[in-house]
Amino acid sequence: MILPAILILSTASAALPGSPGYLPPEVSADLYRPAFGTDGFATIPARAAPGPSAGLDLSYLRNPLMWTDGAGVSHPILSDALSLHLGPGLGIGPVWIGADLPLWLVMVGEGLPDGWSDAPSPGDPRLMVRLLPMAADAPLAAGVFGELILPAGAAARLGGDPGWSGIIGACGGWRTGAFAVDLNLFSRVRPAADLGTSSLDDGFGFALQTAWQATPDLSLTAEMTGETSFREAFDPLQTPAELLFAARWRQFKLGFGMGITSGVGTPALRVVSGIRAPRPLPAPAEDITM
Repeated sequence: MILPAILILSTASAALPGSPGYLPPEVSADLYRPAFGTDGFATIPARAAPGPSAGLDLSYLRNPLMWTDGAGVSHPILSDALSLHLGPGLGIGPVWIGADLPLWLVMVGEGLPDGWSDAPSPGDPRLMVRLLPMAADAPLAAGVFGELILPAGAAARLGGDPGWSGIIGACGGWRTGAFAVDLNLFSRVRPAADLGTSSLDDGFGFALQTAWQATPDLSLTAEMTGETSFREAFDPLQTPAELLFAARWRQFKLGFGMGITSGVGTPALRVVSGIRAPRPLPAPAEDITM
């Protein structure tokens, strides 16, 4: 659940009778928000993280959803979006459960109904479950995960119910010294929505993250994410992909990203920041004198 990632360009058409450029009522703007993980990134780590966790992430997106009219002129359905995400979690042995609770602070664009962005509004919450049997210090790790996105919050303000959606996938990781690599492969199920020259539908995707612990307090991360539809796999308009680069100092994070495709929902820019609650240190073992 995160904040993360940043991107370039998006070209998709959308139309409602009498309201050119408006989002169809079955499309929730939350479909274009970041997919945060436990640490504010899209990639889910493959190692267990026992105990409670919490984070607060802020994400800004520029032009995450565009459409092109008959004259070939591009218009921003969503030109600027700023969202705040609260991410509580709890790890019990190999099982981790958590949530992403989003709040849209700013939503601006030609395709939004009047008054939609007048005040902050709740977004669609996500419930997450992960089975990660490997210890945090294991050099190789693997696990599975699932997510359920509830049709609540901001979706209702667009005048429709987009229905439930969800993700199921597998994660794997490798760590040596100060370097770590994690890979996610997943399948997404969601209600179909027509966007004119493009559409939203069930699909599959990946998330790849590399991290370097430069110092005890500073870590540097690079992340790439991508997704495409089953129906029209790798069609340019249905294959969003992003890059994200972030630095973390102690509990604070700042990242910038860019899009590498023109897939629907790919923003021209993403800026992310976040703070994580420090994890409690394990209690020291008691000395036993014989």
